[in-house]
Amino acid sequence: MQVYEMVFALRPGLDEEAIKSVKDEIQGFIGQNGGEMEGFTDIGKRKLAYEVKKEKEAYFIKVSFSIDPSRIEDLLRWVRARDNVIRVMVTRKPSLAGEDKERGKSNVRSE
Repeated sequence: MQVYEMVFALRPGLDEEAIKSVKDEIQGFIGQNGGEMEGFTDIGKRKLAYEVKKEKEAYFIKVSFSIDPSRIEDLLRWVRARDNVIRVMVTRKPSLAGEDKERGKSNVRSE
């Protein structure tokens, strides 16, 4: 399994209950697909540099997790299908040894 970080932007008008629901859904998806959660970091509401899906602000959350690399595309497709998510980006964390076997490949996936 590979370790990843995902940052996603939620619609700014969501209440705490809706934000918790999105977190629970993502945690459930990762768990159901053989992944392990490391944790969530609430970054908070930030002004966007430009409008995204007619929104000028977004609530950002960072998720650290490990999952089989073959499941990342499914995760991205699933997260993008959520109505409350307006943007998502996944990056692969470097291995602990500091040596990445796939140095020539990009480690960033975005919308």
